[in-house]
This record gives sequence, C-alpha cells and structure tokens, in this order.
Amino acid sequence: MTANRRNLRHCWIVLKKELMDGLRDRAAVIGLALQTIPTPIIWAAIMLIAANRMNSSDIVLPVAGGDNAPALVDWLDTQIGVEIVPAPADPAQSVRDGTYRVALVIPAEFRERMANGFAAPVEIVTDSGAGASSRAAERVQALVAGYGAEVASLRLMARGVAPDIGAPLRVDTRDVSPPGRKEGGLSVLLPMLLLWTALFGGVGIAADSTLGERERGSLEPLLLNPVSRTAVIAGKWLASASLACASVVLAGVTTLIVVRSIPWHEYGLQLSSSDRDLLVVTFSMLPAALFWSALVTLVSASSRSQQQAQTRFGLLFMTVAFTTLASFLFPFASVPWLSAVPILSQINLSVDVLGGAHPAIYRYIVAAAGSVILALVLVAATARLLRRETIVFRT
Repeated sequence: MTANRRNLRHCWIVLKKELMDGLRDRAAVIGLALQTIPTPIIWAAIMLIAANRMNSSDIVLPVAGGDNAPALVDWLDTQIGVEIVPAPADPAQSVRDGTYRVALVIPAEFRERMANGFAAPVEIVTDSGAGASSRAAERVQALVAGYGAEVASLRLMARGVAPDIGAPLRVDTRDVSPPGRKEGGLSVLLPMLLLWTALFGGVGIAADSTLGERERGSLEPLLLNPVSRTAVIAGKWLASASLACASVVLAGVTTLIVVRSIPWHEYGLQLSSSDRDLLVVTFSMLPAALFWSALVTLVSASSRSQQQAQTRFGLLFMTVAFTTLASFLFPFASVPWLSAVPILSQINLSVDVLGGAHPAIYRYIVAAAGSVILALVLVAATARLLRRETIVFRT
C-alpha cells in the first residue's frame, strides 16, 4: 500500500470516528437541529410581521379644532383608510401614551387665514421614537399636502391662471433595481442565515476533536500511532466540515420550503427568486464552511484552554460580523481580488444571485477555490503545529 493510499485510509478512519462521536452526543445534535431548522421559520415570521405593519395604512386620526377647517376634515374623511374621530382633551398625551399613532390639531386662525388667501397652519402630533407613529405622521402629512395642492390649483384657476405654472417641473422616478432587491430583505437575510449556520455547524466537533481530546488525554495516544499528523487533522477537519455543510444544506432546504409555503403577495412582498437561485446560494456557501472548520480546528489546537479558545472564537465571530456589515455598506464586489476572500466572496455572490443578477461562472470557481485553498493551508499548519511537543502535552 502506497503512502498516499495509507494516509487516505487513515483520514477516512479518523473522519468516521469523529462523526460517530459527534453524532453520539444527542444533546449537541438536538441543539444544532434546533438552531438550524427553526431559524428560517423565525426569519419568515419576523418578515411577515414587519411587512404587515408596514402595509397597515389604516389610520384612526383624532382631529382637534375640526370646526376651524370643516372642508379639510371632510376631505380627509373621504380618503381610503382614514377614520376621523374627535380628539381627546390632550392630543399630545394620547399620542405619547400610544392611544393614537398620530393626531391633527387645527388652530383657530386657520379659517381666517385660509379665507384671506394666506398659508393656514396645521399641527401634526407624532412620536418620532415609535416607528408606527412616524409612518402614520408621514401619511397624514402627505394627505394634508395633497389637500393644500388642490386648494392652490383651485385658487389659480379662479384667477385665470393655469395650475401648472406653479409647478414648472414634473419629476418621474424610474426604479432600475433588479426585482430581487425588493424581496423584503431576502437577498441580505438569507445569506446571513446560511453563513452563520456554516460558522456554527461544525464548531463543536472541531473544538472537541482537538482541544477537547488534548484535555481528556486521548490526543497523545492517537498521535503515538504510526499515522501521519496531516491525515489525522484532515480527518478531524472533514468531520467538522461535513457537519457544517449538512447544516447549511438543511437550513437552505428548510428556507426553500418556508419561502414557497407563504403567500408573500398578500403581505405586499414579491419574491422573484427561483428555487434554483435559493439552491445555488445554499451550495455556494459550502466552501465557507470548509474554510471556517479548518480555521476553528487551528484555533482549537493552538489554544491552551477552553477559556482561551472561547475568547478567540468570540474575536473571530466579531471579525466576521464586521466584515459582513462592511460588505453591505461598501462596494467590495467591484474589487476583483476580493472574489477569492472566504466568507466575503460567498456573501457577495449570494446577494447578487438573490438580487436578480447572474454572476459569471468564474466568480463561483474563484470563490470556492480561494476558500478551499486557504482551508488546506490551515489544515497543513495545524498538522505542523501538532508536531510540537509543547502543543500536544499542554494541560
């Protein structure tokens, strides 16, 4: 048997052993399943609640001083989704307490100034700290402005002046964003969901198979066998990466089922991403799982204790969080060499696919190759690290 075949056989043995040990821990498996499967459901529920609130345009509008502007009050009452009610004694307090989202106050001088052709004041009472109140206030402000524009047009026509003379420009907006960019955050939240699944899916096995075994004293006997350090570490890495990849696929399939089972159009959302797009995003995230598992294996092997490893993991997760945030704020996708950077390249690819773009094949190849090559480098570095007695015999 050649050395390469022997190393592959040893790697396969270590892989099976670590997977069996990891899957034997029912608590860890159940915890990972509870983390992977319900997350897409929770995400969909949050999106539906947010969309329902955003699309809830019905307003109960208390009006104080309605007798000062009966025409305005009647006009508002005829608008769709607006219900006019008498204002309480203190409109500001009612909005502050959340009894009403917004209130309209019409001062006594409104009638006189309107009759004399001057600008008549109105006051919209809102609570800027509450999102629902702010949205309701914006709609009331738009309605009052619309009423004012109608009155202005009537005044101009009464004087024989064309209303368009006061509006020399007409601004039309053309939205060139791909349909996927309007999918209720799907192009941002889904890659994040799959990414964090890839990060957390194999951490348990990666940490337990290196640092955990060293603390239990079982790593030293394993390394005393005539087995290549690279084969041992490769087997442990592939075990953690396999579990991470399985978690990503499970999360992606669950998301696909959830997305297709909800009538998004009833909530004012349009999901134009196809099943193929969702699956492409899912499988394009797998190289990130390979890279991260190798990184966690290296960090675990080089840490002196569980506490030190946890601290390093926290710093790594914080780095990933800042990196993903920066990828949404800055145009990193236009920088060619960043297409090979793990995690960042996967996020940019996923956002483009779900946004309606069609990335070139070379971007998938470069992103996957960059992650896999760096993962192999980290595995080799970990194997080299375990040749040091100071690392193996740490307690």
